[in-house]
Amino acid sequence: MKIVAFLFLLPLLTSGTYPKALKISPEMISLVIDKNMTDVDLKVIKHELWDQAGITFDVENLKRSPKGQIEQISIAVDCHDGYKGKADHTFLKRKSRVGFYRDYRPGMEAFMIGDIRSKDYKHIKQYRHIKH
Repeated sequence: MKIVAFLFLLPLLTSGTYPKALKISPEMISLVIDKNMTDVDLKVIKHELWDQAGITFDVENLKRSPKGQIEQISIAVDCHDGYKGKADHTFLKRKSRVGFYRDYRPGMEAFMIGDIRSKDYKHIKQYRHIKH
């Protein structure tokens, strides 16, 4: 019963950002975190990464502004296939993003974690056809 209530309330508790932020496919897994993600978003992402991809995702040192936006965050990712890492990020710029990707396609950069810069975002966006 608690699970059903949680699933019913989930759209009300999340920012609506997380479904766009997390992409899981057999070829690539990507996560792009922005300052508007809620604690519920981050918890749902943690569970989905583990349940769907066997990837451990942890959030540490989360600091929020009085408006509830993320100001600082530390993330840790372990893909359990030799690729893992940690990243600290401060949201100073308006379009600042942090995250990771694990690309399973041959010949591609296999793993990246940290600030999502333009080249990283293009790599993710080009593959996933994300519209932002």
